[in-house]
Amino acid sequence: MAEHWITTRKALEIAKDADALLVRLRTGRLKAKADVLIWDGQSKDRVAVPARFWDHDVYYEPHFDWHRGDFVNGIDGFQEIKAIGVSIDAGDLLDMVPFERRGLVARSLSVTGDPEWLSAQEAKRLVQNANRANLMIAGGLIIEQARLGFVVARAVIATCERHGDLNEWTWQRREWDVPATFWGEFIEGRNSVQDWSMGLFSGSGRLDSSICTLTLSGAHFHRPSLEAFLGLPEDEGDSEQEGGKRGRRPKYDWPWAVSAVWWQLNRGELIPETQADVEKAMIAVLKTNKEEPGESTVRPYASIVFEDYMRS
Repeated sequence: MAEHWITTRKALEIAKDADALLVRLRTGRLKAKADVLIWDGQSKDRVAVPARFWDHDVYYEPHFDWHRGDFVNGIDGFQEIKAIGVSIDAGDLLDMVPFERRGLVARSLSVTGDPEWLSAQEAKRLVQNANRANLMIAGGLIIEQARLGFVVARAVIATCERHGDLNEWTWQRREWDVPATFWGEFIEGRNSVQDWSMGLFSGSGRLDSSICTLTLSGAHFHRPSLEAFLGLPEDEGDSEQEGGKRGRRPKYDWPWAVSAVWWQLNRGELIPETQADVEKAMIAVLKTNKEEPGESTVRPYASIVFEDYMRS
């Protein structure tokens, strides 16, 4: 099963019984890991918390902060041990939940059940509606913003596979925060896969100093960061609000600007040698008597046009 770690605060909300959690932690039936574990004067980062850490010492009063995930205990009344930033294995926790409720609880722990995250298909539709762009351009705009780190993504399952030598390995994670580098290095290649309806993205590239194939399943995008990119008021998005109001339109008409630049390209009026040439053309198209967009503003759109032009 893919690894999925949750906060101790969330674990307590689900179990509703700290003593029940401690019983399972002490017997090893509930695994935990810590950002920092201090034991015998030694500090280790991102390690498993041994089951004996949770044993009750009659000579020491433990300090357990389930909300912050920081725990301090003692051994034989004199040795103090600390586990800071503790996480709980979600799979082990689900074993404590009645079988018929496990699906509902699992969804509540997932990006799928969080209203602040949009599925890939919903994210694409949001950008399409806000910018009046076609679906192909909408997807490219999201990827460009994700590549820049301005829109963040999370995958329900991420799988990394490396093949071709004796060191073949595979790892799988649940609720994986997608690094910005994925959208640049892994999605640039010709063999990359983009299935927005399924939230499936895959490609090959370098991760942790190794070449691998990285596949995202159930990819979701952070709604607030998308709305900030689109210039929409917070909490409004692309849905109808009370009184029939919608989110504020973007400052510039990007679909029209993209179409206008493509018209110049198709007629041979613009023959760009670099992306900067496309940026200048797009600025000229959007320029008014009062103002004009900066290069950094048009760059995400110009890069998509230039890349498509170079492939054509």
